[in-house]
Amino acid sequence: MSQRRLAQPHKLALAVCIILASVAWRAAAQATGSDYAKLRQLTSQLQNSPANAGLRKQIIALALKLPAPPAETAAALKAEGAGEYAFKHAQTQSDFSSAAEAFEQAALIEPWVAANYYNAGQAYAKAKHFNLAIAALNWYLTAAPNAGDRDAVLKRIGALEYARVHPAVANDQPRGQPVAQAQAAAAARQRRQDSLAGHWNVRFNKGAYYNIGGSLGNWTVCAHPYGFAAVAAEPCEATTTTYSGKDHLSFIYGQVNSSHVVIQCSRIRTDELRCQAQSYAMNGSPGWNATLTLVRNSN
Repeated sequence: MSQRRLAQPHKLALAVCIILASVAWRAAAQATGSDYAKLRQLTSQLQNSPANAGLRKQIIALALKLPAPPAETAAALKAEGAGEYAFKHAQTQSDFSSAAEAFEQAALIEPWVAANYYNAGQAYAKAKHFNLAIAALNWYLTAAPNAGDRDAVLKRIGALEYARVHPAVANDQPRGQPVAQAQAAAAARQRRQDSLAGHWNVRFNKGAYYNIGGSLGNWTVCAHPYGFAAVAAEPCEATTTTYSGKDHLSFIYGQVNSSHVVIQCSRIRTDELRCQAQSYAMNGSPGWNATLTLVRNSN
């Protein structure tokens, strides 16, 4: 009678190890694929809520756990290229601000790419937007916790923090300027930043109507006696119905009894407002809509 031979003990152990390794590899591959999908999902959420620092940290933490970061998209690479070009050819603080915004856009498309935060920080520093520069460099260290230039970046952050509270030095003013005068000037600049009053450049993110730029143009936010602000493409005296708080702005562009646009904005950064615009016909039916970004004109 034939008898089936049992496998040698060491061969049996090897077979078990191979099976377990295969199962573990498949489980890891499935988990990794799930993580990439989650990364894309969270990034999409962040793009609808760019000021959500907790969500950005979650995305970066997840990306750092992946075996390799996702390949950079064409949109991110184009935004990086725009930032590099704007930085290289910048002549004014406003030019450096534009470069920083391009790098910020790249960081919004792919929040785990540390270089975009670093470049945004450098550009904001050139524009003398010290708070934004410090924030960007801190995000760089978050996205690159083992960066070889960590110490140098921390020193840079320290320098920017010093410049933020010593405006006479930051603005290359003559030495010996009275401290009280420098502090008063810094306080005045801070009040201008905190207020919505000033000139804002209008940019269009998506869904823009073809002639909206020509019809709305850039806006001026005007201070009113009642503590509100008004937005108008015309002089402040000709402003339309407008109400606002410190970080929110709501107004109607055009006549209430005819076709008009209702615009609602929220501040997402000191010098940036994100707005939703909705048009209405004379009969009240909704028409086109657009997402707008208002960037303060520092000139």
